[in-house]
Amino acid sequence: LGRRDSPVAKHLAERLIFKACGPAAFHSCPACASRAGDIDCSDADLPYYANLQRDVAARTETAMPQAHAYKVCELVRRLQDEGATVQVVMTAGAQQFVTATTMQALSGRPVETDQWKSSTGNAMPHIELTRNADAVIVAPATADFLAKLAHGLADDLLTALALARDRTRTPLLVAPAMNVEMWDNPATQRNIAQLRADGVVILGPASGAQACGETGFGRMLEPHELLDDIVSFFQPKTLAGRKVLLTAG
Repeated sequence: LGRRDSPVAKHLAERLIFKACGPAAFHSCPACASRAGDIDCSDADLPYYANLQRDVAARTETAMPQAHAYKVCELVRRLQDEGATVQVVMTAGAQQFVTATTMQALSGRPVETDQWKSSTGNAMPHIELTRNADAVIVAPATADFLAKLAHGLADDLLTALALARDRTRTPLLVAPAMNVEMWDNPATQRNIAQLRADGVVILGPASGAQACGETGFGRMLEPHELLDDIVSFFQPKTLAGRKVLLTAG
């Protein structure tokens, strides 16, 4: 992202929405000093949502069955280092791993945790929180969240926000995070294909060692990688639509 007064930072200085969701039984979070034991989150959906307003925005997440909570805290910090204002929204599941108090301390803003107990003026956070956003980012995006998104379900604030956004002006970026077998499952791949066809931008996943002890695709991108991808997404594509010939001399 660079300096706060850099062209890229200024380009992102309007509003951005960042979300994060995902089951994450994590051990230690160096960014927020939180700690949790080994939690069985095989069918849990732990979405985090961050409304990144003004100057780049940042947010944190929790991810695969073990160790991604700290990445959300780190991503929020990195975005704020670039001048972003972050409005965080967390589900009940997410609060089992990182507290709303922690996220409020990191973002400097009250955290939205309930569709029906919102601090937004019109009591419609799923509408109001997205209308002035330049983008919605979900990181990590669990298999459960991706399935809901692909099928248009809106049973909590996070999915309602994603469904209610103005698709003509508020792009949706998701960073998948899950076990390698879950990622390779035909159902998940069908959902990913549908989301791409719907215009959703997929960030990652990466391949490598996973918290569950297995290895393969499904790791959420690291905070600096997500930051780079977010910046790249907003940068002008000066060569888009052009054909280039490279020769060796």
